[in-house]
Amino acid sequence: MHLDDTAKSLTRVAVIGIGEHAETKLLPAIRAVSKLWLVAVSSRDAIKAKRILDRHPGISIHASHTDEALYESADLIVAAGPPQFNQKIIDAALRRNKHVLCEKPLATDRSTLAHLLGVAETAGSAITAVGLNLRFSATIRELIARGEHDPIAAIHIEYATTKPVTVAWGALNVAASCTLWHAIHVIDLAQSFLGPIRLSQIRQMELDEPGIAIEVQLQGNRCCGSILLHNCAPAFSLTIRTMHRSGTIATLTDLKSLTLSKPKHISATSSLYREQPRSYSLGTLADDIDSAGYRTMFAHIAHSIETGVQPLTSFQNTASAHTLLFELIDAVSLDPGNEREA
Repeated sequence: MHLDDTAKSLTRVAVIGIGEHAETKLLPAIRAVSKLWLVAVSSRDAIKAKRILDRHPGISIHASHTDEALYESADLIVAAGPPQFNQKIIDAALRRNKHVLCEKPLATDRSTLAHLLGVAETAGSAITAVGLNLRFSATIRELIARGEHDPIAAIHIEYATTKPVTVAWGALNVAASCTLWHAIHVIDLAQSFLGPIRLSQIRQMELDEPGIAIEVQLQGNRCCGSILLHNCAPAFSLTIRTMHRSGTIATLTDLKSLTLSKPKHISATSSLYREQPRSYSLGTLADDIDSAGYRTMFAHIAHSIETGVQPLTSFQNTASAHTLLFELIDAVSLDPGNEREA
């Protein structure tokens, strides 16, 4: 293909690991960013490959993720498979000094995280990023910006999706993988609002509905909070109470609807939800995550590649969130009876 001057200035992108998420979310988001050029995907499924070509004409299809031509064709490699698969892709890409976006989580154990951080450190100028798209949701960005000039007394976020997780992460069973799929998201969001945090208490609760929930108490220098995670659907509830005794209470549902209220007074230790385990709400069900968050995430990565500055969600910047994730993995014990077949 002949490249004109405009095409030469774009960052060429190859996506490896084409599941439903990559096909419906990542590929359209990449195509929507003017500084990115989707040039290749890797898929062993001939029917899926034809469907992708019909939707994105002009790209090349590679049957194997080890195809050298796949890496040579791109500047940015998107590793969109499960964590145990993505590690191989990241290794191969960074050895070739390619920029990398890895779908979350980057790793599910400490040794893998240390290995990938080490590989990234020796990769020279390569930009690295983890696909924590919720950080780039318009309502989340609005709330973070608002908190810089308007005291926030409390934040409550509820998110749930009707699509179940059916794929296990490595040695973890499906139920554990489902619970932790969004744990990395919510820990990252908590750090975005709170700064450095620690997990002060973790407890497991039975629910009226099938499955169990994990409640995680958070503690920071100027605030405290809690996370509720469900093991039968990708769902979470995040509540943060700051040390401001008056100010805005922000409530987000599905990361799209932002409601702000200004009470006369709120105790720094009061809860925004009832304390009885069986009364927790897991939010309004939604079929779709904020797609604009994906586009904003890829635009942010494109800007990082252009400027040479690591993005907010670089491997190094998300290392502490992953470390907290591993603490959560170590602490929870999920009932195998709740496990679904992969």
